[in-house]
Amino acid sequence: MSARSPEPSLMGRVLAARRASGVLAGLTTVFNVLLLNVLVLLACLPIVTSPLALRAGWGALERWRGDGEDRVAREFWSAFVGAGVGRPTAVVGAPLVLLAIGIGEVHYFAARHTPMGLVCLGLGLSSVYLAAGSLGYVLALDRRAPTMAAGEIWSIALRLAVGNAFVTGPLFLLELVAALGVGRLDPATLLLGLPLAFLACVRQTVRLGLRRSGLL
Repeated sequence: MSARSPEPSLMGRVLAARRASGVLAGLTTVFNVLLLNVLVLLACLPIVTSPLALRAGWGALERWRGDGEDRVAREFWSAFVGAGVGRPTAVVGAPLVLLAIGIGEVHYFAARHTPMGLVCLGLGLSSVYLAAGSLGYVLALDRRAPTMAAGEIWSIALRLAVGNAFVTGPLFLLELVAALGVGRLDPATLLLGLPLAFLACVRQTVRLGLRRSGLL
């Protein structure tokens, strides 16, 4: 008779279960990243829904990474349709519009080396810097206080952006330039997680700014 193989020890079974659990957790993370990224990307395709898409993506990301809620599709949909259209679009749309106008001014006046052109270029750069610096704070404040008046959110976000202008400001700008540059060089990265990676980086930078301001 052939010898029976020894049964794995209790410790061996525990280690095997942990390895299997780690693999499952890793696969779940990859799936959630790709799913939430696609949801944000699709919701941004109609330009007018971009504010809602970013707000919903931010909320789902906060619930997942902050609270451990990994049903990201449900969280995204709930945030996307649950808060109405007018207020969320206005709150998040304002810094997006300012950012778009600033980028347009920079692009237009960068090649016009007249005194007025340089002044307008400076204004455009300032708009981009402030809009990029305040967008993350707007998303975070709206998440924390969904009933706060839009004007109050913009005011607090702008103060945070100015107060952290030399710390989080360059980081926000770097994240924005990197996301736009990578997306332009290789559009396939949009499907592989670039929008969600941008939101995740902005989230960490916002947390840094809130800690420095004593709000976290």
